[in-house]
Amino acid sequence: MDWKFSQRAWKEVEPILERIKAHPFLTGLADGTLPREMFMTYIRQDSVYLHANAEETSLLADMLPDGELKEIFRRTAIESIQAEKDMQAMLGVREDEYIEPMEATTGYIRHTRSIIDSGDLAMSLAAMLPCQWVYDHVGRYILMCEKTPNPYHEWISCYTTDAMGRSTMLTIQLTDEMADGVSPELQEKMLQAFVRSTQWEYEFWDQAYRRHI
Repeated sequence: MDWKFSQRAWKEVEPILERIKAHPFLTGLADGTLPREMFMTYIRQDSVYLHANAEETSLLADMLPDGELKEIFRRTAIESIQAEKDMQAMLGVREDEYIEPMEATTGYIRHTRSIIDSGDLAMSLAAMLPCQWVYDHVGRYILMCEKTPNPYHEWISCYTTDAMGRSTMLTIQLTDEMADGVSPELQEKMLQAFVRSTQWEYEFWDQAYRRHI
């Protein structure tokens, strides 16, 4: 059986995904018992990350040929910034508030930005894909497990929209197309980048939890 890159990559990160879904931060979100200070630490770090991610998505769009895909990625970058501002306003985080990046926040951004700065589109897609795919997957998992009423329901709902699902599928398809056109050696490097980004996803949640225990 010839697997697509995305199928291989998802299979490779299954153990990390199981650790993510079992993490106390995520189970606390799902049942509504997560302490507010942990959640706000996460939200503040997420605002730092989302700002960088929007910039990186715009840079990724610049690598694409003119056409629909380029415009979709440009629009995604703009919408990410707006979503960040909306989330901050909803949760009481001031737009002008300085937020000190934590270790996993800095590490994740450094990881993806160094790959994007290399100018390799296939590698960049592989490194950026987990941000969308893992969030879409975990968000839907949490929604399925959610206990109501839940003080975090509105935030959970933000990550389970049909628009996010469509955007994720588009990025998966584009990454697979790029992987099909590169050497097996570069595919392995793409896989390593995808796995490392998924590990950063775990560490990103974990840092907010551990800050308060």
